[in-house]
Amino acid sequence: MKRFLIYIILLVSSVGVYAQGDGTMTYMVEQNPPGTIVIKLVSTVSYPTGSALNFTVMLPPMTTITNFSPVLAGIASTGNPNEYAVFGSLPAIVAGTPITLATFNWSTSAPSGTTGTFSIVNDGSNYIEYGVPSSERQGPPSTTALNIPLPVKLSKFDVRPFGDIKASDLRWTSSSEVNASHFEIERSTDGINFTNIGRVNATGNSNWSIDYNYIDRALPIIRSGVEIYYYRLRMVDLDGSAEYSDTRSIRFDNGDLVIVKMGPNPTTSVLSVNMSSPNTEETEAPANVYDQSGRLVTSKKVNTNGVTEIDFSNFPNAIYNVSIEHNGKTYNNRIIKSN
Repeated sequence: MKRFLIYIILLVSSVGVYAQGDGTMTYMVEQNPPGTIVIKLVSTVSYPTGSALNFTVMLPPMTTITNFSPVLAGIASTGNPNEYAVFGSLPAIVAGTPITLATFNWSTSAPSGTTGTFSIVNDGSNYIEYGVPSSERQGPPSTTALNIPLPVKLSKFDVRPFGDIKASDLRWTSSSEVNASHFEIERSTDGINFTNIGRVNATGNSNWSIDYNYIDRALPIIRSGVEIYYYRLRMVDLDGSAEYSDTRSIRFDNGDLVIVKMGPNPTTSVLSVNMSSPNTEETEAPANVYDQSGRLVTSKKVNTNGVTEIDFSNFPNAIYNVSIEHNGKTYNNRIIKSN
């Protein structure tokens, strides 16, 4: 699991006005790989036919999810930013063999050390139906709790020139560490293909902020007009699990050109905004996403020297305008959302 984390209690509950069957079914909530939640259904009895699936996923405050992939169902927002409805139909189920209902990635902006509750509601209007007649609510009737670590981003990570030479000074701050092993520093010249160039050992366990840095003096030659180097951190735990930081970039040319790239286009889930600006004082810029009627769909601060992801996974298929304000100028791009 990622070395910077808070603990979240996953609570799977069944509440409601209907008797939820005879206890033959239950939800399984797993984290595999780290940062990805898998929701499964398991039964102690085989059912040759299934009917309807309908339950609600409740998120803790300050938690966001991406790449929600209902395997056997659809998903829709309920209007509450911390609530999603999952629905669809079910196949036959074999006793003891779990079936996957949905998967998603999650992250939080909550301070390290806080807790929250992830819950799945399954009541009279949210239900699982198996058996004949199809109105039988077979479950799940049980409550299961699971403690898992929820990763949080670094509190700080930036790259700046080192002195008067052509070298990069990477600096980052961790807000807490649990069973942390080390950082692996990776560099790229295109923001896509990265190479491991160094390692910094972590403190291991702490509840306070710790500052780190790494100097990259061996920059490869870039023969294009704009010299941009990208960096990210691979944060490794003692058990070998790892996660990546956001990507940051630095440039060494003397030009005043602001570079903004967005992709993939079309996108099915996440749009990556790759920005490079000679203005290192303004580290963030507002990015607004509008639909074709001009209605604001979402907004997010993007890093002006790095790569920032904007989640499109829950948007309807359509054409959107992404607008970024920086240095008194506006940068627009038309993005197609298509499943």
